[in-house]
Amino acid sequence: MPNIARMPNDWLESVGNVSLFDDFVSEPLASLLYATSTTDGGTATVGDAVGGILTLLSSAASDTDNDENYIATINEVFICGAGKALETKALIQYTEAATNAANVFFGFASGVGANLLVDDGAGPRTSGNIIGIYKVDGGTVWRCVTRHGSTTNVTDTASTTTAGGSAYQTLEVSVADGGSAGTSVVSFRVDGQELKDSTGSTIVHAFPNASATEMHLVLYVKQGTAAPQSVLIDKWFASQSY
Repeated sequence: MPNIARMPNDWLESVGNVSLFDDFVSEPLASLLYATSTTDGGTATVGDAVGGILTLLSSAASDTDNDENYIATINEVFICGAGKALETKALIQYTEAATNAANVFFGFASGVGANLLVDDGAGPRTSGNIIGIYKVDGGTVWRCVTRHGSTTNVTDTASTTTAGGSAYQTLEVSVADGGSAGTSVVSFRVDGQELKDSTGSTIVHAFPNASATEMHLVLYVKQGTAAPQSVLIDKWFASQSY
């Protein structure tokens, strides 16, 4: 064997990219990689389960309508920009604790905190940068959202794909350079299939990336009744070219 030092493959693959992959085989907060909300007593725990499963619970025993919780990267390390690509994927499962009452979001958001999804099924907050797939209290399908700022450059589209259930679903969001100055193109998939709107058209959003801000990767849950909602996540991945 030659007596030389070799560059690790992880280093070579990271050139020009920043990537995150987690299979959730141990408590995620121990690494100081993620943050969660403790305001409503919710938890983010990894228990004994083949493959590693994190359970994100919206609230503790003293439950209140609109209690919420999330797991997110501590730092904002993802951004949309000219010539940049962005990709994320998560394998999740949830079953409604009360009929159609769960609020769930997966994707990227700046300044993650309380009311990323607004109370009473009102959907995503009306500020900052948001790119993701979500479901609201009272709804039954996945929706797609891109938001750049408070009042303009907002696109929100309902898909025809049922959200949640007994089976795991793979949620994906892809952001590509749109080929014109200041525009990124965002596409959305569930279980490898492109999400479509009520007319059968593939959902694609144009995102104006000028002055876009950095974002967290986040999985979020809010309950729509007094019954706590939980989301299981088996693994997630995100990658950013720069």
